[in-house]
Amino acid sequence: MVYCPVCAEEAVSPLGSTDNDYLIIEEFPYAMLNPKRTSFNRNEVFPQEILQAELDKVGMLLGQFRFVSVFPHYPPENGEPNVNCYASGLARAVDEINGKKGVIILGVNLCKEFTGYELKVVCGLSSVDTKYMPDGDVPRVFVPSIDKMYVTGAGEFGLGLKRFAKQIGVI
Repeated sequence: MVYCPVCAEEAVSPLGSTDNDYLIIEEFPYAMLNPKRTSFNRNEVFPQEILQAELDKVGMLLGQFRFVSVFPHYPPENGEPNVNCYASGLARAVDEINGKKGVIILGVNLCKEFTGYELKVVCGLSSVDTKYMPDGDVPRVFVPSIDKMYVTGAGEFGLGLKRFAKQIGVI
C-alpha cells in the first residue's frame, strides 16, 4: 500500500518503469485508476484504451510511457484538494521529467501551472516555454485530459500527439 506523503491518504503509485523514455503527467490519477474495460457497458470511459488508440495513430505505444499524477489520490469527499498534496506531487512530477525524451501534460490546470497560459491558447503546441522545462530542453505537448475528449472530441488531443510524435522523431 502506498500513501500520500502529505496527508497519509491512500495513494496510487506511478505506472510504468522509471527507465521509460517518455512521461505522461496528469493532475489526478484518472488513467492510472481506470486502465481498461472491465465490463461491456459502452458508456464507460476507459482512459488507457483511449490513450492507446490515439498513440497508435502516431506510431507510439503506451508501454513507452511512465504515468505520474500530481495528486497521488482523488480529492476528499468535500471536493477540495489539499494544496500541500498538490505542491508535493508537482515537485515529484517535475523530478520525473529529468532524463525523459518527451513529456505529455494532460489537462487545463497543469497547462496553466506549467506555462501560465490557458490550455485553449497552447493546446497541441510543442514548443511552449514552461517554468519547469526551460529553453525547450525536453520536447513536450499540452493536451486536454482524457476524460475531456468525450466533451470536446479527440481532434485537439490527436493533433497534439501528432505534433509531439514529429517533435521526438517518431513520424
